Amino acid sequence: MRIHLVGKTQGPIWVSMMTYAPDICGGSGGGDWYVQGWWQVDFGKTIKTTIDTDNRYLAFYAEASDGRVWGGPYGPVDCPQPRFQACIGLLNNPNFSGLPDRRLGFRLIDGGANKPSNLYIRL
Repeated sequence: MRIHLVGKTQGPIWVSMMTYAPDICGGSGGGDWYVQGWWQVDFGKTIKTTIDTDNRYLAFYAEASDGRVWGGPYGPVDCPQPRFQACIGLLNNPNFSGLPDRRLGFRLIDGGANKPSNLYIRL
């Protein structure tokens, strides 16, 4: 399932995504979830992310320039402010070299049992 982000809100939105990836993050405290951020999505634009997952579940956190937030109870995840990609277990480790700027809760999305080839998240 390829993930696309669609800007439906005035002003830019910054998005971080979390996908279930035990093949990458399993064992050694990796936490099974792979987290990436940040994509900037402008109003009226569609961004094709680098995420292509076989799992029906993924989670995201987004914030708009006007202060609006799309978050949820999944996590928390210690996310650095600059662009990043790492396993959740590393991000939440206080000894991780990229010290976090903020602790964020993510919103879960269920792509469905019959996962579409493309999933569009409208923000």
